[in-house]
Amino acid sequence: MMCLLSLSALASDQDELNRLTNSTQIQYCPVKVVVMDDMVEVNVWQHQFRDGTFDLVIGKVEQGKVVGIARLSFKGSKEPKCHFSKIAVRKGGDWGWHVAWFSTEKSAVYYVRVDKEAWVTSPPKKLHDGVVSSLSFGEFGTQLSLTLGIDHQIPPVSTLTSEDEGRSWQ
Repeated sequence: MMCLLSLSALASDQDELNRLTNSTQIQYCPVKVVVMDDMVEVNVWQHQFRDGTFDLVIGKVEQGKVVGIARLSFKGSKEPKCHFSKIAVRKGGDWGWHVAWFSTEKSAVYYVRVDKEAWVTSPPKKLHDGVVSSLSFGEFGTQLSLTLGIDHQIPPVSTLTSEDEGRSWQ
């Protein structure tokens, strides 16, 4: 099942799109900007929706303007603080992007796949319970990996792997 939140569902006119993409940024909350080999730029940031809920979104940027937004997290908080302190983004073959984040509200790491053509996401998958200090994607041969920095653990890192482009993780 894919979760679809299209640009048209979020913004019915240019003023609403401007409001979405120019929302107040919470201090110390990261914005991931990734420029891919094909010069496609995507931004991932925490956004406050009209009902006051803060959730994570991804936006496709063309010629300096956001042209598509998809919601990555759901059921966020209305508390005005950074809820997504760690974010990792990696290109996924020719189909789209891998996105992982740490939710401070739920104290867990989540993952989604974002299709670049249909601009839809898979449902968020919880990959890890507990606090992490860092997140990063890598590749080992044909395996995708997600490395979690975990303070107060020996060894201080844990690596999850996927052999099917992020559909399942071990």
